[in-house]
Amino acid sequence: MRLHEKIHHCRKKAGMSQEVLAEHIGVSRQAISKWENNEAEPEIKKLRKLADVFKVSLDWLVSEADDKEESAEPDPPTNSSVHHTVDLEAIPGGIGKLFRRYGWIFGVYLAFVGAGLVGMGSLARYMLNRMFHGFGGAPGGDMNPFNGEINDGVSSFASNNPVGIMATFFIVAGIILIISGITFAILQKKRGAGDTC
Repeated sequence: MRLHEKIHHCRKKAGMSQEVLAEHIGVSRQAISKWENNEAEPEIKKLRKLADVFKVSLDWLVSEADDKEESAEPDPPTNSSVHHTVDLEAIPGGIGKLFRRYGWIFGVYLAFVGAGLVGMGSLARYMLNRMFHGFGGAPGGDMNPFNGEINDGVSSFASNNPVGIMATFFIVAGIILIISGITFAILQKKRGAGDTC
């Protein structure tokens, strides 16, 4: 059997309609129809999902051998450091489907939170500088021999106090969130566009 025949055979054997299979794979019903009619072939990600849904091995699915169906039941892991990935299809209630389609909004949200942190940190730094800037004009003005020492001490305290350090942390964390959020949104948007065949 060839790939398109195997997809049709396995779908019928599983008792699924093209619509149900399309929902499991994350494509349109028309894409399933094209695969079964040999008008198009699924990409490798979709082939893996097909193998998982049909509970067959990926090797059997893509080979043109007429041999018996092979089970995709994996051997139990022997290594304790097996990494598990989250399958968005396994999340109940269509939440996985929604996240795959609209997950980029979370990236935008992260970027806005980052912008808020940068704004708060910048405002705190500005207020701190304004507050301690007022100490520059010590009594006596230019005639005061301690004026230079006061200015040095005040500017040193302004940059090294806990509020200044926290403000700097907010600015740095905000910039990291902005960059991460924008990157995540772009990647999710591309991934969502690629999933809608």
